Amino acid sequence: MSNQRQHERVPFNEYATLLLPDGVEISGYARDAGFGGYLLQPDQPVEEQVQIGMVCRIAVDLFGRTTLLECRVMRITADGIGLQLQRTNPAPVI
Repeated sequence: MSNQRQHERVPFNEYATLLLPDGVEISGYARDAGFGGYLLQPDQPVEEQVQIGMVCRIAVDLFGRTTLLECRVMRITADGIGLQLQRTNPAPVI
């Protein structure tokens, strides 16, 4: 299987919250980070709350500051939720 990623990934281990469009929040650990996205390992099973293609936001600590990043759900596997960043100009959480 070939690697289709556009950006190299590095180990990452920050607690994060995925904010869905309907207001549902899914918490877990953002892992396997890259310039293009994250793998989120949720604390609880996500059932059908999360759909491939869904546009959402992830709140994650970057450099000591909680930051909101727009993202799109690219895949859902046993390892977690693959998120592709949609906006790379982060907005701080107030």
